[in-house]
Amino acid sequence: MKVCLSAGGTGGHIYPAIAFGEACLKRDWEVIYVGNATNMEGALTKKHGIAFRGISAKSITGNPVQKLYRIGLQVFSIVQSLGILLKEKPDIVIGFGGFVTAPVVIASYLLNIPVLLHEQNAIPGKANLKLQSFAKGVVTCYPTTESLFRIKSRFIGNPRATIASENKKNPDILNQLKLEESKPLVLIVMGSLGSLSVNEILIEFSKLVEHSTDIQYVIVLGRRFYDSMIRKFSTSSTVHVIDYVEQIDLLPYVDVMVARAGATSAAEMLAMGVPSILIPSPFVPNDHQRHNALVLEQSHASMMLEEKDLDAQTLKDKIESLVYHPQVMEQMSINARKLAKPHAIEEMMAWVEDMVKS
Repeated sequence: MKVCLSAGGTGGHIYPAIAFGEACLKRDWEVIYVGNATNMEGALTKKHGIAFRGISAKSITGNPVQKLYRIGLQVFSIVQSLGILLKEKPDIVIGFGGFVTAPVVIASYLLNIPVLLHEQNAIPGKANLKLQSFAKGVVTCYPTTESLFRIKSRFIGNPRATIASENKKNPDILNQLKLEESKPLVLIVMGSLGSLSVNEILIEFSKLVEHSTDIQYVIVLGRRFYDSMIRKFSTSSTVHVIDYVEQIDLLPYVDVMVARAGATSAAEMLAMGVPSILIPSPFVPNDHQRHNALVLEQSHASMMLEEKDLDAQTLKDKIESLVYHPQVMEQMSINARKLAKPHAIEEMMAWVEDMVKS
């Protein structure tokens, strides 16, 4: 079996593709990854041992002249993709979203190579909605998303959920951060890059909780904000402010997570049954994070707190409403695991095999 993966734009598309690619390699399938030659996916795939092929596609944004130029790049990228696919001869192409998948999927259709799409969010992205005409099926990560596609869809989940469910506790991370396993732990992280607007509120929040003795807090600012903001925060033996953390390694010890509602974070939290307070980013396409958070809140697997309603005291109250009520956290954890798809990779690989055979 030879699989061609394509994803780009953000980590929410790229990391699930890499997780699936690594699983394919373990099964001795051949894997290539087609992405933007200058974007983050190039370095990430090589780091994980996945063969990378670059094309020139860029998102169609900017002024009219820039858009016209980028449309031309998309057309050129179809030609580049045709060359890559004719040389590599994959059995199937799997698009995980982002502008870079469009030329690869179209080229696959022209060459009669079966295409499977993967939609990570509760509301489909524009690329996947437009590309479904060229695909045989789509994998969804929320039960409510299946009906939003015209083609055959299956609620299989995010490959990152499988990675999270298989992750084992490593107490080294507690030692590194000087945390106690016996005390409740709250992790606050606004995505891999952090959020300036939320960090400003977290400055005041850190002052409200700096004398906490019964709850531990890890506040992750993001590397681009840490140096300029760390001096404004109050820290103590129970309030730790850091630039970055390997989220998946710390999650087994987390009692409550405060996070954005991105696809990868949501998949990992559900798989581990971590109660959460989600603050959707208001700056993402299609407001998809709010839709993700709404599904989880309606399933009583999470609380949603919109950024416009966020302040330090409100956040403190919501955290304590969970930590000081273990029965509420336990039920939220149960509900989260009901939505989790820990066997996402296995089920997705089975569908790939069926699709190639048919």
